[in-house]
Amino acid sequence: MVALEATFMASEAADLHTTYELRLGEETFSIGIDRGSIAVVRGTPRKPDAVITTDAATLRAVVFGDLKLAVAPVELRGDMRLARTFFRLFSRP
Repeated sequence: MVALEATFMASEAADLHTTYELRLGEETFSIGIDRGSIAVVRGTPRKPDAVITTDAATLRAVVFGDLKLAVAPVELRGDMRLARTFFRLFSRP
């Protein structure tokens, strides 16, 4: 989660106001994006716009461009456009 916060590109999220539920194995996180800012907290959000389920290694590989989302073992639910947008909000370190 620290890597997501550190590589978050505020300019890519300037018009976004959304909440993601990110499930990584047994762990669940609420990720709020609000017009260029990000807030990551442990736990389940009340009303996520999109739910992303995967494992930490796959998340890292997709976010940082080592694996294409289309072939990755990632389950997306909710608003599919917002779910796919999530993976474009971070720069490669």
